[in-house]
Amino acid sequence: MISLVLAGIGSVLTLGFGLWLIALHDLDPDFWRPLLIAGCGLLWCVLGFFLRIGLLHFCGFAFWALLYAGFFGQARPDASILMLELLWVPLCVLMIWLSWLLYHRVSGVSGVYLGVGVSLWLMPEIDALWLRSGFPEWTSLILILKIAVGLALLFIFRKKWITWVAS
Repeated sequence: MISLVLAGIGSVLTLGFGLWLIALHDLDPDFWRPLLIAGCGLLWCVLGFFLRIGLLHFCGFAFWALLYAGFFGQARPDASILMLELLWVPLCVLMIWLSWLLYHRVSGVSGVYLGVGVSLWLMPEIDALWLRSGFPEWTSLILILKIAVGLALLFIFRKKWITWVAS
């Protein structure tokens, strides 16, 4: 337990000191913050994978998703909901497939990939509601519908994914 707490504190300090150094040296935050986010995400993914710290591994992927959302938010600020679905859903399918594949190859990390895949399933609507403006209010209804479909799929395939997560 103490080692997990120390790993978490070290990870937060890595990010905090990185932001502090960027501000201290008056570096261009538009360039250095995404670079810091990418570096922290990669570090957390690698450490979480090799040390089998699931929360750290998940946070690494969350930072990469944040970087992905920020990049496409600047590149295509006028993206439609269909385009957002096409940006996020293939990554969701890839992560769930990796979860299944790693269940058979590497034990202990398939739950993280399943969690990342489920999180990416909801990201198009979250991206539309929080990071972009001008989307209609029925976007939240799509989010509720996707949550219901996701829960139904989890219930239908519960015998499959519970073995992935439990291993």
